[in-house]
Amino acid sequence: MNITAAEYAERRRKVLEILGDHVLILFSNFEHQKNSDVNFKFRQDSSFYYLTGFNEPDSILVLDPQGDDKFLMFVPPKDSHMEMWEGFRYGPKGVVETFGADKAWDNSELGKALMNRLKYRSVQVIEKSHHPLQEELQEIIFKSGAQREKQYAYREIHRMRKVKSAAEIELIRKACRISSAAHNLLIENVKDFTNEADLENEFVYFCAKQGSQDQAYYPIMASGENATCLHYQVNNQAIDKQGNILVDAGCSVDYYASDITRTFPASGSFTEEQRLIYKAVLKTQKLCLEAVRPGISFLEIDQIARKSITEGLINIGLIIVPLEEAMRKELCKEFYPHNIGHHLGLDVHDCDGLDYEEQRGRNVKYKLEEGMVITIEPGIYIQNDNLTVHAKWRGIGVRIEDDILITEDGHENLTFAAYKELDDIER
Repeated sequence: MNITAAEYAERRRKVLEILGDHVLILFSNFEHQKNSDVNFKFRQDSSFYYLTGFNEPDSILVLDPQGDDKFLMFVPPKDSHMEMWEGFRYGPKGVVETFGADKAWDNSELGKALMNRLKYRSVQVIEKSHHPLQEELQEIIFKSGAQREKQYAYREIHRMRKVKSAAEIELIRKACRISSAAHNLLIENVKDFTNEADLENEFVYFCAKQGSQDQAYYPIMASGENATCLHYQVNNQAIDKQGNILVDAGCSVDYYASDITRTFPASGSFTEEQRLIYKAVLKTQKLCLEAVRPGISFLEIDQIARKSITEGLINIGLIIVPLEEAMRKELCKEFYPHNIGHHLGLDVHDCDGLDYEEQRGRNVKYKLEEGMVITIEPGIYIQNDNLTVHAKWRGIGVRIEDDILITEDGHENLTFAAYKELDDIER
């Protein structure tokens, strides 16, 4: 299911209602140089894409609630020479015909089109540093006498993005289905891999063959003690055949992300210590999932996770004080330093235009709602230099992460197909 022009239009209508009499100006992303005259692969700004579906750089979206022309775009011009080198461009006419803009101009006509429109108006500008049109727009705003206002519309766009439409959910579902199968492929063939790079290459290749255009984030393929580094990205070390492999990876489909973590033994069988840590994390995740429903907050789920992780560490013997004291002193933070999850959507850590407290739900007032997609990802990580524990525990890292759709009366696990039960993994 693709997102329709009508859905993009409805999103813009909601933003126009929020604006009152303000003008909203939102920058696209732009191309970033990788080296010499080579750029990184272009990726559109998520909120710009959310409101337009337009995927070209060096553009500007203007939403103006006053007048008949409310949806305006400034885009790269049609240029047969540049298109020969860099590919097709819609140009202003194509943006009107295909994306429903009321009016559109070449991005070289910014001043001509905006100077009078912005005269003494209140504007909210969501810009990007070093954007090729940034300085010109700043000069236009200054000369027009426009007044910059606080960017409250940007925050509201991200609040809109928290609850997904049926079309968005289907794109996330497809990404989750592909990524789950890719994780299973690595688990099933673990003994064939000798380097972390083998894992990454196999995962990315499989996802691409299944129709994914990109990875939602840089994959984490961590072997042995590398699994205790939360955002490990080197992915070029020989696989420790006695250790765990932690794979945190997910593809995207039409920009919509998946985000899965699985941990499995390189040898095919967990050691006793690895097994005990894994069981504690899996038990914690299951307890958290039992609680996921509309009306609960991330913070409440995280409290469930912290208590369960703490109990597990006490049972194993890695925390040696009573539960109440361990909870009061937050001793589990040494082993479980992150939150239980985050929103998932156009970005893998979705809705980052919100304050951190709201984005990650660090307050009970931010409740989960039907249509949200989140991750649930407890973990235990025991660093190699942790001399407070016996050497047999050091270098073990375990995280288990699933992508969860909040439904009317509970939740749906979109990544259920990726192996995580001990017996399934070892089989």
